[in-house]
Formats: sequence, C-alpha cells, structure tokens
Amino acid sequence: MCVVQKRRTSIVVAAIAAFAGLVVGALGASWFWVDFNARFNSYYLVKATEAAIVVKVGVLEQFRAGRPEDAIKALEIWLDGDLAGVPALARVGGTTLGENARRAVEIEMRARRVSGYEPQHPIVHAAVQKAFTLVQGSGDPDVARPGDHP
Repeated sequence: MCVVQKRRTSIVVAAIAAFAGLVVGALGASWFWVDFNARFNSYYLVKATEAAIVVKVGVLEQFRAGRPEDAIKALEIWLDGDLAGVPALARVGGTTLGENARRAVEIEMRARRVSGYEPQHPIVHAAVQKAFTLVQGSGDPDVARPGDHP
C-alpha cells in the first residue's frame, strides 16, 4: 500500500469519526433539552394547578363567609397576573388573544372604569394597562381607555 493511499484512508476514517461524534453529540444535547423541557413543563403545570386550586378555594371561602368584596378583590388580583402576561405574548411571536378573551378583557376594562380598581404595584399596573391598550383595537367605543376613571 502506498503512502498516499494510507494518508487518504486516514483522512476518510478521521472525517467519518468526526461526523459520528458530531451526530452523537447533537443527539445527546437534543435529548437533554427535550427531557429538561418536559420536566420543566410538568413542574410548571403542577405548580400552576396547585396555585389555581388554592386561589379558587380561597375565593369560594370568602363568598361562603359573606365577604363578596374580598372575593372580588382576590379575583381581580389573580386576573392582574394573567393580564400582565398579555403584552409578553404579543411581543413573542405576535400572539394575540382569541375573540372570547378579548371580549372578557373589554368587560373587565369597563368594570374597572366603574369600580376604580387598579393594581397597586406600578409594574403590574403598567403591564395591565398595556394589555388593555392591546385589546382596544376591537372598535368598541365603550371600552375603557387606560387612565379613564369615573
């Protein structure tokens, strides 16, 4: 066997080994991130479900105890958390609310205009106002505008 042919064989074997290492490394990294994502999503769903149960039971207990104002306040605060996420959804991939959710937010905007309720934390307040602004394009002239108060 000549020296040139041995060199070519060595180069081919090295290239195949490098490619195989790349494939195995990519598959390993992909498996790790898929597994991590599945575990993270499972943990998130469990914790979100637990939180929802605790809040809903608390609201029901307030209603049962004859304190509907406290129940409404708890629901408004819980809703603030959901509304605060709307601007982030709009920024990431342009996700928008469905028609039913838009209608529900419009109803809440009108209710807050009448009640005067606003989130106390400035960051949450700004995010909720941004969510209301994003929904304002619905064309409903009766929808409250950010900063509108009775």
